[in-house]
Amino acid sequence: MSHSIYFAGRKTGPDAFYDRAKRLASVLAGFGVGEDDAVAVLMRNDVAYLEVIEACRHLGAYFVTLNWHGAPAEIAQILEDAGAKVLIGHSDLTAKLTGEDGLEVPVLAVRTPAETVRAYGVDEALAQGQKDLEALLAEATPLNVEPLRFRGMLAYTSGSTGRPKGIRRAVDLSAPDPYETFKGLASAVLQLKP
Repeated sequence: MSHSIYFAGRKTGPDAFYDRAKRLASVLAGFGVGEDDAVAVLMRNDVAYLEVIEACRHLGAYFVTLNWHGAPAEIAQILEDAGAKVLIGHSDLTAKLTGEDGLEVPVLAVRTPAETVRAYGVDEALAQGQKDLEALLAEATPLNVEPLRFRGMLAYTSGSTGRPKGIRRAVDLSAPDPYETFKGLASAVLQLKP
C-alpha cells in the first residue's frame, strides 16, 4: 500500500499502517500464532480491522470474522471450532464475553472508536482479564519478515443445519498468491485507483 487510508475523519498513512500491522504480527506471534493458525476478529468497521488482516498475512495465519451481533455462546463455539489462538475485538463487544461462556482464548481489546461509542451509546472501557492491545503494540517490536502466502478468511456458514461450519481454503503453493490476485481484481474489475 502506497497511499493513505481515510476512515471516520482520520487519515492513516502507509508507514503508520504497516508499522502497526507488523507490531501486531509480533504481538500475535508472542501469543503463539503462526502459519495456518486462526485469529478471531470481533469488530465493526475500523482501520484496526485492516491491521489484523495484514498482521495475519505476515504470519501466514487465517482471520476469522465473528458477527458482532452473535451471542457469547455462539462466539465461543466458533472460537473453539476454528482453533483460534487469540480474539481481537472492540472493547464494548469483547466485554460481553466471559469465561462462563466457555471462552478459553486470550482477548486483546481495541478501544471502541469514539464515533462508535457516540453512535451506539456503548462503553469503551476494557473488561477485567482482557489485554489492552494498544499497550501491547506500544511495547512490541515490529516483526521484520516478508508476508507469507495469504491465507485469507476462515469463513463460517450461517448455521442453517445446526451450528455454523468453518470453510478453510486450502493453501496451494503452486498457484498465484491470492493476495496478488485480489489486488489485481480490485484494480482491473472494480477499477479501484489510489
